[in-house]
Amino acid sequence: MIHGFWPMSDLPFDLKFVPADLPNQWFEVSEHRREMMPLYNRYVVRDPSVRWGEMDQSKMDDLAWEAVIGTVWQCGSLINKHILGSPYIHPAGNDGAPNQPWSEKQGGLRSAVVINLSAGGKTA
Repeated sequence: MIHGFWPMSDLPFDLKFVPADLPNQWFEVSEHRREMMPLYNRYVVRDPSVRWGEMDQSKMDDLAWEAVIGTVWQCGSLINKHILGSPYIHPAGNDGAPNQPWSEKQGGLRSAVVINLSAGGKTA
């Protein structure tokens, strides 16, 4: 069971995974996904010792909730913790431009205008 932002496609495709620095985590490194933020190319293997037929209802419920909201809400949680927290970091990650941490002024929302272009989308 792997959690992450799966590419949307109606055709078969291959994912190219390389191990990340943390246990049970992988990065997708296909050329066509190189420009995406690292968050969208990170995948996590959930409890590799557990098999679907061996899970009790509580474990299935936990995994279901994580699949439904965990991956999508992860972005908001990371923004809250790291970009709006201290120290401020650029949302594109260390490989993004500019390749420097955000200042407190850049990370502040006191005078921000928020434009939501996906009010009906699951990532809105």
